[in-house]
Parts: sequence; C-alpha cells; structure tokens
Amino acid sequence: MKTSPHPINSQPSLGDLMDLSRQLGRDAEASGASLRHRDREIGRELAALEAHPVTQLLGWLQRVRDRIDDLRGDKVNTVYRLGLLVLAVAGLLAGWGTAAVVFRYDGTHPVNVIHVVVVFVLVQLVTLVFFGLGLLPPAVTRFMPGMRTVQESLGLLSPGRLQHLFARYLPQAYRDTATALLGKGLAARLNAGIGDEVVIVSQAADGSIANDLYTVTGFVDSGDEMSDQMAMYLHLADAQELFVLEGRVHEIAIISSSIRGLARTSGEIAQAINRPELTVEPWQVFAKSFYDAMTADQKGNWISLAIITLLVAIGVLNTVLMTVLERTREYGLMRAIGTSPWMVFRLVLTEVSLMAVMSVIAGAVIATGVNYWLSINGVAMPTSIDFGGMTFSHAYTEINVRSYVIPLLCVILSAIFISVIPALKAARTQPATAMRYH
Repeated sequence: MKTSPHPINSQPSLGDLMDLSRQLGRDAEASGASLRHRDREIGRELAALEAHPVTQLLGWLQRVRDRIDDLRGDKVNTVYRLGLLVLAVAGLLAGWGTAAVVFRYDGTHPVNVIHVVVVFVLVQLVTLVFFGLGLLPPAVTRFMPGMRTVQESLGLLSPGRLQHLFARYLPQAYRDTATALLGKGLAARLNAGIGDEVVIVSQAADGSIANDLYTVTGFVDSGDEMSDQMAMYLHLADAQELFVLEGRVHEIAIISSSIRGLARTSGEIAQAINRPELTVEPWQVFAKSFYDAMTADQKGNWISLAIITLLVAIGVLNTVLMTVLERTREYGLMRAIGTSPWMVFRLVLTEVSLMAVMSVIAGAVIATGVNYWLSINGVAMPTSIDFGGMTFSHAYTEINVRSYVIPLLCVILSAIFISVIPALKAARTQPATAMRYH
C-alpha cells in the first residue's frame, strides 16, 4: 500500500468531487464486506485525525486514491490550476493592453468617460461593497433589514459550501442512514429524540472496528428498566452489515414446548449440526445467572414447605393427643372387654389416615378450581421485579401432577407419622386406671 505524499486539504476541490462521485458509483456495485474491510483499515489510519468531518472525508478519499490508480482527480486539479494561471496571464495582458490604450490616448478623438468609470470603478466598487457586507458580524447585520439573506447568498459563493451543494446530488442510498430503535432508558440517558442520529462503535466478527451512523425512529419499553438502559434494536440486515456477518448470524434461539429434556434435545441438535466450531447450549448454560437464581428460589420453596409441614404436623399431633386423652375411658373399656393393644393402635392410625385422605380429597377439589383460575389470570404483584434479566409483574400457578402428589404425600405421611405417639399411648392404656379416669 502506498502512502499519500499530499497533505489533506480542509476544503474539497473540483478533482476531489469528481473522484468522490466516481468512487461512490463503484462502491454501489461492490460487496458490503469488501467495502467495510477497506474502510475499516482506512479508519484505523484516520483514528488519530481530530478534524472536521469534511477533512476526514477528504482523508478517506486520498487513501482510496492510494489504493486505486485510475482516479484522475489530481490531474483535473492540475488542469484547473493551469487554467487559472492562463486566465491570470490573460487578465494581465488584457489589463496591460487596456492601460496602454488609455495612457496612449492623445485627446484627438472624443471618449465616453462613463464606460471607463463603469469598467474601472463601479464594478470593483459594487463587488467590494457586497463582499464587505458579507464580512460584517451578526451583531451589526441584525439591525440591517435583508442582510441575512444577502450574507447567505454570498456564502453560497464560498468554496466551503461545495460539499453541501454536492451532498444534495448524492444517491439516496448514500444520503439515508439506517434506522434504529432505542430502549426507553437508553434514549433518556442519551437525551435522544425521534430523528436524531446515533453512532455505534463495536467489534465486528472479523476483528475490525464496527461503526456506523443510525437514525432514531422509535423507542422500546420492554418493562425491564435495566435492559432498556442498554438496548438498541437494528434491522437484521443492518446488524449483519455492521458486524460483517452478511448472510450469517452469531446466535439462533430455539423455543421448546417443554422445559424437560432440554439436555437431550441440545445433544440431538449438536449431533445433527455436526460442526465443532458451533456450540449448542440449553438455557441453563447461556442464562446461567437466571438459572442459578431460579434454583436458589426452588430450594427456598422446599425449605418453606418443610417448615409449613412441621407446623402442621405439630398441630395434628396436638389434635390427636387431645382426642386420645378425651377417649381414655373408651380405650380402657375396649381393653377391658378383650381388645388387644395392637387393635387399639391400628384403630387410631386408621382414623387419622381416613381423616387425612378425606381432607386431601376435599382440598384437591377446591384447589383445582382456584389453581386453574390463577394459572390464567395470575396475581398482580405490587411492584414489578427484575430478576435474572426478566421482569415479573404477575405470579401464575401451574396445574400438574406434581402439585397434587407432593401435598398428598406430605399430608398423609406426616399425619400417620405424628399419630404413632398418640396411638401408642392409647394402646398402652390400663383398663382399671382408665375406667376411673374422668
């Protein structure tokens, strides 16, 4: 690659505009990947150039010229300078000839002085007045009616306005920027509005610097305040172009109808793809923070369930003990007529088990209707909770076999276990002592 021997101008010349027009036409037919590879190399060279955007544009054009030998802008500039030189020489000759005629005038023929005054005085005077007005500061011209229009008109004659005039005739594809949606929080932090422009600077898939200009066309409120403070949404084609992924993506999300068996499904997908450079991960891996939080919450639920079961068991134990004490005379009478201790023990266990089964059936019938309603409508939480990158505003239930089996086993087994002590007490009742019990 050659290094440009020419300094970067601050204003575009005629040759610059011609080369820019020709190069933009070529770029319209080139692939996006090749253009980004070229421009990112140039961007590294211009990264330290802190100058006006026009100067940076001319620096880009000069480096494109270094890579392409058939741009003729420099030659056009040379011809243009020669033309100016020819005009200057012609002007000097014309002025010298006119002066020679004037000074050689001997007064023998009449001359119209008005023509001489118009050519040599009035034209120069009018030109000086107009350009002098254009140089007046705003503090003076604001008191002069119409001066703003005059200054703007004179400004169009400045070479510095060439880039603005040229930009009006650029192809639409080069004048329009891609569009983007900003998260509500990010838009507030950037103080961005509809129609504003934002610049993305990131790293592309090929290791180069990914940067581009986007026009804000809307805002997104996902309900997750943390996500909305960092979220920016692009069209898929624009994102692929930005990250040099034309026709490719870096991640594909597959939604499963069931949360069970995801490890086996991930293995089957990886086996079907059979590409070592690609990884297939279940949500428990790529959303590990959320999975860990959910697992911790489940462990907390089991602890809560154990505490509730213990409290219920203590209540059942108290109830069964009170029942055995109230029936001490009955148990004594049964022992007196020949009932074995084992029979009394089974009688207490059977009674408690039947009560537990009936309570489970009645509770299941009531809970099914309530659970079904909550699984559809849910319960609105007082405040939304951002947890693991997701926002929870409602709590929903789920009807499944597990929600019936676990409570059933907990109630029946705890009732039977707790009733063992009262049953033993009833089985050990002494008939003589129990008959005298009041």
